[in-house]
Amino acid sequence: MDEHVNSEMIEGRTGALDCGVPVSGRRYEVKLNVARGELPRVRAWLRTHPAAFAVLYPPRRVNSLYFDTQDLSSLEENLSGVAERTKARVRWYGKRLTPVKGVFEIKRKQGMVGWKHQYSLAGSLLLDRQPWSKITTAIRRDLPEAWARYLDVARCPTVITSYLREYYQTADEAIRATLDFDLRVYDQRRFARPNLRWTTPLADRVIIELKCSAAAHSCLCDVASAFPVRVERCSKFVLGLEATRPC
Repeated sequence: MDEHVNSEMIEGRTGALDCGVPVSGRRYEVKLNVARGELPRVRAWLRTHPAAFAVLYPPRRVNSLYFDTQDLSSLEENLSGVAERTKARVRWYGKRLTPVKGVFEIKRKQGMVGWKHQYSLAGSLLLDRQPWSKITTAIRRDLPEAWARYLDVARCPTVITSYLREYYQTADEAIRATLDFDLRVYDQRRFARPNLRWTTPLADRVIIELKCSAAAHSCLCDVASAFPVRVERCSKFVLGLEATRPC
């Protein structure tokens, strides 16, 4: 049975991730979830919000390849409501699913607080030309040893998610909002080579993420409460794996 992935394993058994890699600051995150048909209304909520959201960056497509253990321990942590959770992924941007010039990320969550470790991969991943065995070997070879040990545990490619993301920020620059929609899910667990062709049907929705630093935490609940929908947990990693999980 695979070793269970958790934060103790990251910082202890594998060694601290102190390889000169930039680590994102800890930030508070909340999510809201509405049907895709509500997208025009969600944009109107942002335009008329008391915090005065404005577009921050042009929209782009976000792609993530997630890894987990054979028994899906990262998924089970999330479904069980474990307070401190960890997952590994390769992230890249743009309309193309291959070749991938991406960043290997270890994303961590403790309650409402999230942060991530990032390591830019030197080589391009040719997802349309090689089996997973060669691709994961290439990723491991690109990583410092502490990171490679993590991939030795969470070594199974599970799902690729791809979605459009819009970026907004409040007038005081304290809180950012992203709108994620047009979510596509590509199951990888049943394929020896990357599946870039067959998507899994998924209820179409818009996921609103509100993020801020610890210093602005006290404002986050007030900003979220001005939206006419409830805050709820909504992980695209979980949505993708649950949709492709055998009954």
